[in-house]
Amino acid sequence: MPRPMVVAASMLAATTALALVCAGPAWGHARVVSSSPAEGANASSLTSAHITFSESVSGSASALRVLTSSGVTLSGPARVTGSSVTASVRLTSAGRYALVYRVISADGHTVSNALGFSVRLPDPPSAKATVRLSGTSVGLSGTRVGTRTLRLRGDLRKAIGQVSWRLPGFPEPFTWSLSKGRARGMLPFAGSYSVTVTAYTSASSARTLTGVVRISS
Repeated sequence: MPRPMVVAASMLAATTALALVCAGPAWGHARVVSSSPAEGANASSLTSAHITFSESVSGSASALRVLTSSGVTLSGPARVTGSSVTASVRLTSAGRYALVYRVISADGHTVSNALGFSVRLPDPPSAKATVRLSGTSVGLSGTRVGTRTLRLRGDLRKAIGQVSWRLPGFPEPFTWSLSKGRARGMLPFAGSYSVTVTAYTSASSARTLTGVVRISS
């Protein structure tokens, strides 16, 4: 095989391998196609919560819940039908909440996460900040509640992977996708989050950054 074709084939193999590695344990499992409310939404009110997955899922009455910062459930029992999960809820009071799901995909694996949203409560302004994770400087668009962006620097500025924000006592983490060194999502509640960044720079090179970040109201 001519050398240019060998190089091209090697690059394609590396790219494919990187995509599979970065997908991690959830590769091939059910993924969220859409949610209502969407992550980061600021709704005027809410009468139901809904998530559509990429394949049929199964789950219990707690497969989908709307929770407060203290973990109080505000929604009714979840209904799982094919790839859709729905729960009734009545929210009219201004505040920040989380849409939390835990379902079983067709291959038997558990798929879970938390998505933040608001009701008639815009994000507060917050100055950009630099936080330290495993001794590495990481940019954060703000350290107050709301929709925030995390940016990696240096040799990780083009990394892909995920960022997990876990609030002590809360049932599921807020997990964001990392692409080109950037991840974006909503943190609806104040508190000290344990943050784990899993960053891939190639099919065989990954770095994990950890630390605690304080998010204020």
